[in-house]
Formats: sequence, structure tokens, C-alpha cells
Amino acid sequence: MLIFNVIKLKICPFFTFLLTLSICRLTTPAIIASRPTPVELAEGIDDVISHAFVQTGSELYYLSDDDEDLPISIDEKRDTGTPKLILDPSELDFGECYMGVPKVLTVKMYNPTDKTIHFKAISGNFAHFHSSFPTKKDLAPNEETTFDVIFLSRTERWMEDFIIIHLETGYIKLPVKGQGKKTPYRLKKQIVATVPMNSSFISPIIIHNPHTKLLRITEVISSHSDVHLELPDSKTIKEISIDSWEIEPFATKKLINAKILGAHEQNLVSYITLKTKLIENDSDKKKFVKSKFGDFIDDPIVNNIVIPVDVKVEQKNSIYATTDLIDFGLIKAGMNSKDEKYIELFSTLSKSIDVQSVTFEPENDLHNININFDPKNKVALTPSMDNKPGAPVKICKVQMITLPYINYLKRVYDLPATAEIYMRGKIVVTFKQASFNVSIPYIATVYSG
Repeated sequence: MLIFNVIKLKICPFFTFLLTLSICRLTTPAIIASRPTPVELAEGIDDVISHAFVQTGSELYYLSDDDEDLPISIDEKRDTGTPKLILDPSELDFGECYMGVPKVLTVKMYNPTDKTIHFKAISGNFAHFHSSFPTKKDLAPNEETTFDVIFLSRTERWMEDFIIIHLETGYIKLPVKGQGKKTPYRLKKQIVATVPMNSSFISPIIIHNPHTKLLRITEVISSHSDVHLELPDSKTIKEISIDSWEIEPFATKKLINAKILGAHEQNLVSYITLKTKLIENDSDKKKFVKSKFGDFIDDPIVNNIVIPVDVKVEQKNSIYATTDLIDFGLIKAGMNSKDEKYIELFSTLSKSIDVQSVTFEPENDLHNININFDPKNKVALTPSMDNKPGAPVKICKVQMITLPYINYLKRVYDLPATAEIYMRGKIVVTFKQASFNVSIPYIATVYSG
């Protein structure tokens, strides 16, 4: 194990996502290592997530423990005559959970019959709930086994679903439910992008510390070999100190870049896990003042923060953005966002194409987007060459203006009000001699008072 000035980046198969919930806690701040062995990954783990699933109509396709794609017809109105398998508990309520913070509950299954029960798979149709395979594939009479269900919320709302336990003679449904809650760490709820073949896509991992203590990242794990983790500013491991992986109380920091490789056509599903611990501040350090509108956690530190990655890699002639989301951050009402953001695009078309306009949607009374683009100045995208996308081109800078929100508050409340609002929209880029456009979503949190 390396020490103090490096961080651990692990790459493992998709179905080992659950391992990020249970690998033993590091005592040294952060390390980089090569791909772990199965023995290393399985240390202290009874099982892992061994399948993925997607439902289309009445056909449920899943990747099971046997690495086979098996279609199973699900008819909600049909009675399957399922054998008497006792589930404890009979349903799972995860309660409120922060987005990106997985919660694991264990289910016991007991066979009260005089026949052996054979498990084929465990599946579902909701991306927020995942499950492991039973610790025993065959359950003899009067025996019991267990499996884990993980709730990883991607949105702030109430969710209900079923985990379906497939047997040789039918299936059993396990009701699951939970409430997604706003993440105090201000991480992306997920990375979603479309990437052309033979290209790459970079998404920065930025984290906020809502605790009164120093937040240290001890480990960063990618679950897919095509999702690489790169140090910011092209730095090497030797140039990174322990301070680079520590976030001061109520501060925000860019930690690392997630680089998705478009090596071949695929629908890539992956997870990036940050393992964390809290460090006591030195007595001589300054006191930190919490913002009235800042997120704050009195709860103990969560050991794992997970970011889902859903990327489509396609072989197609089109135009793509280099970022999946523009986050203007936390802005005081009446002020502009601190940093101007670049709109950067690249092309897989065979010919050069000119940018025609850059606008934002929807128009509203709460904010404006200052777009530094002059259509009189020609901006052209470089064409694709040798089956590789053209070089990225910076189109313009954009900045959020929140003065309209102050005017709105004065009209509604007739005095300066204490408030906070979440704003969103999209930047739309159109092109000459092209029937398509590129849209990039943006978000910001604006506060007053």
C-alpha cells in the first residue's frame, strides 16, 4: 500500500458495484493501484451485484449470474403459483436517502417446504434499486439464505418498485420503496452523455464538504475499464499532496476528472465511488462560518458516495459537446455567476460546418444567460479525419445573470426576501446548412437574504 501523497484508483467490472460499499476502510489517505484481483475485491464480501436488467413491455431482459442473456415474460395479471418461500422482511422501506449515498438492506429467504428451491435470477426494472444474488443458489428444505438490496437514488422524489425473484417454478415479488433526498455534497446525480466512436468525454468530479470537519477522500473507484480517472490539470501522482484530497468545511473542490473512452459502440453503465473520512481540524486553524443557505450535516460521515455513469457510444456523423452539464454553482441574487463557462463542441462530420446561433431556453423572469457570441464572426467546427472526430472548438463564453430574480422578489414580496431557488435550462447551438442542433443543460442555485 502506498502512502500519504497518492490516491487509489481501482477499475473493476460493472457487476462489482456493490464491492464499493464494503471494501475495508483505508487508514492512509489515498492511493493509486492497478486493477484489483478478484480475491482482493471479494475480501469480506458475501456476494456482489451479479446482474443488470432492463424491461421493455412485458419482456424482462437481464444478465444473470451465469452471464447469459435470458428473456423472461412478465405478466402482472398472471398467477404463477409460486412455491411457499418466506421473505423477511416481506417488503423494504429505505426511508429518506441522499442522492448518491447507497443504502443496503438484507432480505432473508426461508424454505418451509419439503422440496429444494432453485433460484434463477433476481431482477427489477428501476435504475434506483439494485440487488445481489442469493448466497445459496439452491435452497434445501428448512434452509434459509440472504441477498442484499441497494437503494441508490438518482432523483429527489418518492419511488416504489418490485424486486423480482425468479425461481424454476415461477417468481416472487418483493416491494421496495424509498425517498430520494438532495445531496449535501453537491455532486452530479449522474453522468449522462452520448460519445462518438474513437473519442473521449471528460466530466469533472466536484464535491462540497457540508461538515464542520475536514473531509478527506481516501479512495476513488471506477467500475468500468472504459471510465478512466485522471488527475486535474494534467498533474502526476508525485505532484499531488495529501491536501489535494482534503476539502475544508463548507468548501467546494474539483477532485478529479472522469474520462469516458469511446472505444467501441456500447451502452456503458458504470459507477464512480468516492470513499471518505472526516478529519479533526487543528486547533490553530481558522474557524469556519456556515452559510445560511449552505448544506449542513450533523450526521456521521457516509463512507461511500456513488455517481452513476450512463454513456452511449455511437458510430454516427453528428456534433457533440465536450461537457454533459454546465453548473453555474451557488450565486447570490443580483450577482452574476463567478466563472464564465465555455461552450465547446466537436464534430464527426466529413465537412466543416459553421455555427449560426447560440441561445438559451426557456426565456423567463428569473434569470438571463449572457452569451458572448457574435454571429458576424465566423466560427467553424473542424471536420472528422481518419475516422477520428475533429478537434474541439471553443464557441463562446456564457454567464448567468440573476438580477431579474431580485426584481421578481420585490414584485412578489414588496421587500427584500430570504429565499433560495434552483434554476435550470439549456444552451442551444444551431448551425448553418444543418437541420439539427446541440443542447447543453445548465443549472444553478440562487439565494437572497
